[in-house]
Amino acid sequence: MAQNHASNSGTMVNQRSSDPPIGVHENGMNLALRITEVDQDKKGTSEQSVDEIASTSSCEESATFFNKNNADKDLFNLSLVIQSLCNLRHFRDMFLMEPLVWIPSVDNHCIAQIFYEIFSSWEKNEHYLSDILLTYIKTLLCRIVDCTSFYEKLQVGKNYASEIVATILIGLHMSETSSRFSFNRETETQVANPITCGDCICPTHNLFGIKFEAQMSCSCGKCSDGYLYTTLFHKLDAGSPQTSKIKSFAELPVLLDEQFCKENNCEDCGNLKTIDLSLSNTPHFFTIVLNWLGGNESQDTLSEVIAGVTSPLETEFFCRSAHSAAMYTVTSMICYADDRYVCFARVKDKWLIYDFEAVVMQTADTWEHLLDRFKDHKLQPEVLFFEVIK
Repeated sequence: MAQNHASNSGTMVNQRSSDPPIGVHENGMNLALRITEVDQDKKGTSEQSVDEIASTSSCEESATFFNKNNADKDLFNLSLVIQSLCNLRHFRDMFLMEPLVWIPSVDNHCIAQIFYEIFSSWEKNEHYLSDILLTYIKTLLCRIVDCTSFYEKLQVGKNYASEIVATILIGLHMSETSSRFSFNRETETQVANPITCGDCICPTHNLFGIKFEAQMSCSCGKCSDGYLYTTLFHKLDAGSPQTSKIKSFAELPVLLDEQFCKENNCEDCGNLKTIDLSLSNTPHFFTIVLNWLGGNESQDTLSEVIAGVTSPLETEFFCRSAHSAAMYTVTSMICYADDRYVCFARVKDKWLIYDFEAVVMQTADTWEHLLDRFKDHKLQPEVLFFEVIK
């Protein structure tokens, strides 16, 4: 049974025409000029096969080229979050091999264009551009949520990485389907919430879209109905007190979208309805986002889940599902270890470890060896990307 916890995945996008373009320069050249060259670059990349793109090692090694002397801790963490997305081959190929949805221009930069720039620079080993592009996307994420203090409000080790991933996915959804959002003339903003796009066929929803049949009822007995709840990530409350170890993510309380909850209060008594979710599709990526704001940070609670998370898993491991025959395997994850974020990625039979505290990227032969390496650290998973096994 899902619990009606509130989240803030409803996103505000500032659309005021008076906002000036963000000025970012790379070696004296405005980034906008480089973006206008995207189409020509893509023609050269699109002729490569998927296997060729996936087999390149530049994205695997990109984290080691980040400027460790950079004092901006947000860029430090943002680079690792983007690295975790770069590890998803189908997601990376969507930018390197598919045509852009928006036409690049000096006044119209979207997050999809910048992701292409980042992934392309890593593919071409142009790592000197990393700081510039990360600085740009850091500012762009603030504009997506319409909050200049976005990063200050996040809590490292609690919800920092999960909210960054959520904002990136929603931002990509917005950039691909901008015409679908209602314009609020009073606030001069557009409200973009992925749960309102149940039939959205944008590339981001095509890869990450999770659809739930939501059955709602009220204790007053006067209200009962159904609803299609669509999201790009399954947010769970890992910080809620647990009486014992859990064996699956399905045992954690679900954090539902705040707007969704408000819109589904009982019309008779005004109370929040009880909502029961059942997965109704088989997304290519099933993204688990763990929120630790509740205060419980017991590693022991999730120890069994983490130990067995790399085995092929049925969807019942995540939630109640009508597609229990579908199997998933974890591909990439972001964890908080003591005082820093680390990223783990599965590549063939080994695990890559992206840890900016290390001089070079590390590898582990097995998941057990990786966990043993971090046994003295407080390993706290925050974002996990599971890919369907076909």
